[in-house]
Amino acid sequence: MAKAFAGIDYIPLCLHVNAKYAGVAQNQPRFILLRVRVDVFKNIAKKFNNVEK
Repeated sequence: MAKAFAGIDYIPLCLHVNAKYAGVAQNQPRFILLRVRVDVFKNIAKKFNNVEK
């Protein structure tokens, strides 16, 4: 699925989150797939790259 999004100008962000760390009363891993348009991602990345350390 991530390859399909990458093929249509989206950046796929895949996350593995354990539900117990998100306030759920279950100890189960969850898979979350977010997609961000390439132009939006580049705009956000510029802001983070310009932050001084």
